[in-house]
Amino acid sequence: MKYAIISDVHSNLQAFQAALKAIEDLGIKKIKCLGDVVGYNANPCECIKLVQDRKIKTVQGNHDAYAGYGSYELRDLSRDAFDGLRYSSTLLSEDDKEWLIKMPHTYKIENKRCRFMLCHGSPFGDFEYILGQWMRESAFRHLRMTLGIHLCFFGHTHIPAFYVAREDDSDSFHGTKLVTDTTVSAAEKQLVEYAVAGRELDVSGAFDGSRYYLINPGSIGQPRGCPNSFAVLDTEAKTVRYHVFDYDIAAAQKAIRDADYSEAIAIRLDKGRGY
Repeated sequence: MKYAIISDVHSNLQAFQAALKAIEDLGIKKIKCLGDVVGYNANPCECIKLVQDRKIKTVQGNHDAYAGYGSYELRDLSRDAFDGLRYSSTLLSEDDKEWLIKMPHTYKIENKRCRFMLCHGSPFGDFEYILGQWMRESAFRHLRMTLGIHLCFFGHTHIPAFYVAREDDSDSFHGTKLVTDTTVSAAEKQLVEYAVAGRELDVSGAFDGSRYYLINPGSIGQPRGCPNSFAVLDTEAKTVRYHVFDYDIAAAQKAIRDADYSEAIAIRLDKGRGY
């Protein structure tokens, strides 16, 4: 079974359509989303409808929650995030908002070969960023000691990432430690801090219970310092592969400029594919 894992669409209809076409070309029918369907870009309603029409299981991102509840004015947001949420909120119907509010914070998938979970920020079900060693170790500890899940996909940072931890019975408090240079291949070491699109990652440790994995597929609609990307989990091959795709950035920028709510967001799409 193959699953396409996408994240952080952020109302970028042009990028979302291109990603769905790339996934279709790969012959993959099961798509899971790690949240933030709305926010920033110009087409929140159309992106929501695509998710609903394709029956894509989606967890709630922070932008989804803020737009759904209409509470973005009370949040500590960047100017771009605030402008995007304010614009989205003028377009969303009550049904759209209700759908956003009712999204689960986490979701577990019981594949016959491997259980894995989806979350936006972290496996705790909150909107914290998994950045830095302390957050990674906390997330790994939660996967092992509370959830019993070996494979977790997360979003929120907009940056592809691949982190691995191993069982370590000698340290019952910390439970897991990040893998050392002696326990991973040279290719895996390169991917621990920043996943390179197109590389196939071995996640067999999630199937035999010897490893824990935290994997970020990158962003569909607004990557930061990297290409637009998604990931594919193959439960038969026990691998994850990153895929990058191109889309009509100019059309996405035109939609923002036609709506006339944030030139900065339009520029941001083309500035090194985000930042």
